[in-house]
Amino acid sequence: MSYQNKKVLIFNSDDFGHSHPFNMGVYKGIKSGVIKTSCVLSNMEGYSEAKELAYDLGKIKFGIHINLVEGKSLTENKLLVDSKNYFNNGYIDLLKKSFDKNFLNAAEFEMRAQIEKTLGDFKINHINSHVHTHSIPNLFNLVIKLAKEYFGGMIIAGKMHSSGIDEALVDLDSIERFIDAGADIILMPAVYTVPGLSEEEVTAACKLIKSKGALSLSSIGTSQEGSDEGTIRQIALVNKRCGIDIQHIGDAGWCGIALPENIMALSIAIRGKRWTYHKIASSVNR
Repeated sequence: MSYQNKKVLIFNSDDFGHSHPFNMGVYKGIKSGVIKTSCVLSNMEGYSEAKELAYDLGKIKFGIHINLVEGKSLTENKLLVDSKNYFNNGYIDLLKKSFDKNFLNAAEFEMRAQIEKTLGDFKINHINSHVHTHSIPNLFNLVIKLAKEYFGGMIIAGKMHSSGIDEALVDLDSIERFIDAGADIILMPAVYTVPGLSEEEVTAACKLIKSKGALSLSSIGTSQEGSDEGTIRQIALVNKRCGIDIQHIGDAGWCGIALPENIMALSIAIRGKRWTYHKIASSVNR
């Protein structure tokens, strides 16, 4: 396959179904070949038009854009809406209310209604949320649970770095909740990639993850994919010692790519040359 034919960047658009202007922007972007996938708002005024437009977009698959903050509710639960059935909670409101069991039950009922409505009209292969409300921990647990119920494939939950938020990077209570909700793989930063994360913390997390039948995934997500091979080997071995099952290299940020020699160094450090060369030789992408 030539370089020109490879997919090196995929554009996704949110808010298909929001309103006519949004719909036209997404539709024209997909028809022109720039946008490759989009996420659907099932509760907004433009949903019916988006459904009709989708018939002219071929075999493209869409995502479900869970919405608890804008437009009208499908379930009309008074814990979510005002007197006219419009959502009246912003992100901070949802965060504060997410510790209330009755509110979470109402949110789950609304999420289910949006998922089932969209599944009936679109070809779906992923799920996310409007204004990132799924990043609220207790709502995230619901999204994991529903994704597991309605979709196939593995679910990865966790984070590869702090993302500018002052909170624990590896939290055992959160890990347990994620797995109980249905996560198959727990993502963590690799030791030596973020300040203050100790080998002991990751080891404790790996023991918990294994005890609950899930897999652990460490990530070099801090542009250290562009460091020297010696650094990569240290990261590989210390995280293997912690009990990590899968090691990821490279967010391709400042470096631009995960350097091939560093991918090789990581693999050889973890499994040796024979295994590494065998996998290279048997790859369909060689």
